[in-house]
Amino acid sequence: MKRFTTTISSILMAIVLLSSCGENDVKENSGSETLTESEFSSKELASAIETVAISYSITVISDDNSEFKINSDADLTSYSKRYGKANIKFPIEITVDGKTILIEDHKELKALIGRKKKGQRPPPFKLVYPISVNTANGVLEIADREAMKAYKQSLGKGVRPEFVFPISVKVGEDEIEVNSKEALKKLFQKRRGHKRRRLVYPISVNTANGVLEIADREAMKAYKQSLGKGVRPEFVFPISVKVGEDEIEVNSKEALKKLFQKRKKRGRK
Repeated sequence: MKRFTTTISSILMAIVLLSSCGENDVKENSGSETLTESEFSSKELASAIETVAISYSITVISDDNSEFKINSDADLTSYSKRYGKANIKFPIEITVDGKTILIEDHKELKALIGRKKKGQRPPPFKLVYPISVNTANGVLEIADREAMKAYKQSLGKGVRPEFVFPISVKVGEDEIEVNSKEALKKLFQKRRGHKRRRLVYPISVNTANGVLEIADREAMKAYKQSLGKGVRPEFVFPISVKVGEDEIEVNSKEALKKLFQKRKKRGRK
């Protein structure tokens, strides 16, 4: 009887051990298929490609910690489809609404994609290369995005490229010919879904030393930099504000605040 009991105990112990091993195996296998916080699924990567313009090349890290260079949207799509996920090495640069942003980690990128999708961001807007710009030394032809990035970095602060029109831009799957600076500006405004607000200069502000007249945007920028942190210009009303192509007279601080709040609300729709 004792031998029988010992045999049964041994069998039960073996079953427990086998079950435990089986559970561990399942956990290990499922763990290899589960995304960590620092990884992107192929679906998230497809969404990222649709939502933001990624500045290539970027690096992805494989499960064995080897690094792999990605040089285009097509490469990233192919990689994510093959492996079902990607662990991107940060920081990376992306372009959103014409602005280049440095993304420091996975959470920042995931949060940005989520916000843009929620806001129903318009389709990607891309210049079609090659493209030409006027420079002090004549016309310069720019072959691709990397060359454009290098050229823009060579410009002074606040200086924008002066395109030689006509140029072509891609909006989603459509290619559009743009014939002037004004037409390009309107296309950007339409894509952003709101009319741009601009102060009409000259404009006056109250200071401790009396009224100061500010001639243009650069003078306003210099004046604002001279103010203490959190201090805003105290305008002398009425002032004029351009909303798109329309000019509006604003007669108070409250009216100016409402005008800019209205713009922000439209931008979130």
